[in-house]
Amino acid sequence: MTREPQSEREKTAWDLRLRFDWLQAFNDDELRRISLCREDTELQPGEHYFDISHPEQGIIRVEQAQPATQGACLVAKSDVPDELWHKLLSAKSGRIRKAG
Repeated sequence: MTREPQSEREKTAWDLRLRFDWLQAFNDDELRRISLCREDTELQPGEHYFDISHPEQGIIRVEQAQPATQGACLVAKSDVPDELWHKLLSAKSGRIRKAG
């Protein structure tokens, strides 16, 4: 089976599994279902995000459009199934934080 080049496919939490030990709470299938926002993403008002690289920040609620923070590994709530969103939060005990 041929793997797609990283730049041509959507990145998922699976791509970060070796970088962040706490992702071991998820199986490979779950990690592949957690889509990451592109680094050039503009964060959308009203959307909730979770930064896999800084889970201690908890939920990030965006009130106005703004660029994503450089180096962030963001997951948009609307891009993942509810059960995986809740598992992300429970895996690292997220809390609400306003951005913008």
